[in-house]
Amino acid sequence: MQDGVLGKDRDIFLTDPLDTWTPEARGSSARVFLGSIRNSNGYRRLAAVKFMRPDEIGYATPMFIEEAIILNELKDVDGVMRMLELGFLKLENPHEIPPDSDSGTARNLRGQLVRLLPVETTTYLNQIASRLADGWLPYFVLERRYTENNLLLLCDKNRTRGRYLPVGTGLLCAARACAILQTAHEHNIVYRDHKIIHYYWDDENQQLTLIDWNVAKQHPNGVSSHEIQHDLTQFAARALHYIFTGRSVSGALPVGPTTSAEIEKAASLYNASWTYDDRKRLNRDIRQMLENALTGQYESARALGDALEGLLPSLTGLPVSLTG
Repeated sequence: MQDGVLGKDRDIFLTDPLDTWTPEARGSSARVFLGSIRNSNGYRRLAAVKFMRPDEIGYATPMFIEEAIILNELKDVDGVMRMLELGFLKLENPHEIPPDSDSGTARNLRGQLVRLLPVETTTYLNQIASRLADGWLPYFVLERRYTENNLLLLCDKNRTRGRYLPVGTGLLCAARACAILQTAHEHNIVYRDHKIIHYYWDDENQQLTLIDWNVAKQHPNGVSSHEIQHDLTQFAARALHYIFTGRSVSGALPVGPTTSAEIEKAASLYNASWTYDDRKRLNRDIRQMLENALTGQYESARALGDALEGLLPSLTGLPVSLTG
């Protein structure tokens, strides 16, 4: 544990918002800003700093607890947003937090810090109640992701003006997502909040990253097959279908902020509806795979990932294996 100072040329300096580039990026429990972070050796790096909304403490506290537990549990999993630091901040003037209705900078924010390394997550959890009562806000420092790699911008048919993500890239991207979900499920964790804006694809490194695990849920006594099935169906409706068609399936939850209650009440199966463009771009096997996923035909993320990978050889010029 280390005390610190928030402000220009200090331990953490917040600058531009990372949650205002599109209305769908707004979070219901937190604000996210680009931050310049000074480590114990005096070196600086740019990262994303996520802190609790001071007007949503009752709603956000369980989410900040769950996210800390889950990010620490999945710290070695490729594709899970990496937590670099966590702790508490106390702002000199919380009213100076810029509204997320615009792109106002956070450069004027000043305050105190209590800084912890991820290995000290238990300390963070033990202190969160007393710190909140004393006016502190929990925060995370996370690896920065770049907007241009966000799948909403890469896939959405309106934003791309009809230029769809290549089908082969979509298969690779979706299979990577299934690998992340399979590992999470093996750790008794369900992601749940599968809005396409939470997915980032690094085409150069062929790597998918899944951010924002604060609506995810850990089941210490074991995750049920029902929870896994619901997680996979939400993935199919809100992400997988989007990757291949440029839109979420009819009846799916919106891309914007979603609560845990809304996700829990979401449908357990969906019906695909194909447009002329869909049928032209996607062969029968890919459409069948999507229909199977939307109706809960895959019992595990591994089974869905195998189905995605099995479709690769039919596309000319693509590797036949994700490990190749």
